[in-house]
Amino acid sequence: MKKNLLLLMLLCPILLGAQSFEPEPIMRLTGVVVDEENKPIANASIAKLNSLKETETDENGTFTIDASPGDILRCSALFKETEEVTITGNPIIEVVLKPDMGLLEEVLLIKKKEEEVKNTAFGKKRGVSLGYEANNVASQFISPIDVDMTTVIRKIPGIDFSGNGLDFSFSLRKNKGINPTPVLVVLDGVPVDQNIVNFIDPSTIASLTILRSLAATVRYGTLGVGGVMLIETKMAASLKEEPEPQPVKLSEQERNYKDELKLAQAYFSETTPDYLHTLSKAQNFEEARKIYTRLSKEPRSNTL
Repeated sequence: MKKNLLLLMLLCPILLGAQSFEPEPIMRLTGVVVDEENKPIANASIAKLNSLKETETDENGTFTIDASPGDILRCSALFKETEEVTITGNPIIEVVLKPDMGLLEEVLLIKKKEEEVKNTAFGKKRGVSLGYEANNVASQFISPIDVDMTTVIRKIPGIDFSGNGLDFSFSLRKNKGINPTPVLVVLDGVPVDQNIVNFIDPSTIASLTILRSLAATVRYGTLGVGGVMLIETKMAASLKEEPEPQPVKLSEQERNYKDELKLAQAYFSETTPDYLHTLSKAQNFEEARKIYTRLSKEPRSNTL
């Protein structure tokens, strides 16, 4: 009798333990994910930990997923703090996601430096991309008291000016000699005679650029051997300016545009191989391992 009683006392914990390890029943959960203002959050990710079960909320913030009491659901959304919810016996749950304030702790604004654009033989180019000097000297040497361009040219360093009236010529000082090569004048993109500059009003000039190196004047061949003076008038410069973009009026249909592009998660769920869909049906790790072992013995075509 004592032996039977002792045996019963030893078996009770084992029987009770075996009963406690019975798997919890699986139920279909319905939930909704909202923010602090009780507004639904669409496309929030809902994943059951330690499993392959995962879904996302619709435009109303609702979702459905199979789970058992004691399972943990991890809920996450863009710019929201991740929340973990433990499943109880209630088949309806509500998850509130708070804003992730850590993303906005510090904002650094960097003002982009405006790049300088210069006139060259090949049009307007960024100054940092040039390998030669092409500086606009109009503001430096043109003043309101200048009445003709010959007065302006005499101010520019590195240029030798000779003659008066309509009979004059100018060349770069580095080409000084018995017969110096004259500077080629290009007015609004058109090569002209040097005497033309005397008919230009200095107040109408937008930019005045002197090209001295061979790399800068190569476009003009032998005409630019003595250097090139690029003159752009304000009228020509205004014609090259791009018009400001005008606001576009949208029709009622265009204002109600609905983005029908598939989300990445939806795309990958449609293209997921069959074997992953089969594995997702497992309720625990042991069952998943059995499914994997069975699939690994089948032909390769059945597991892709």
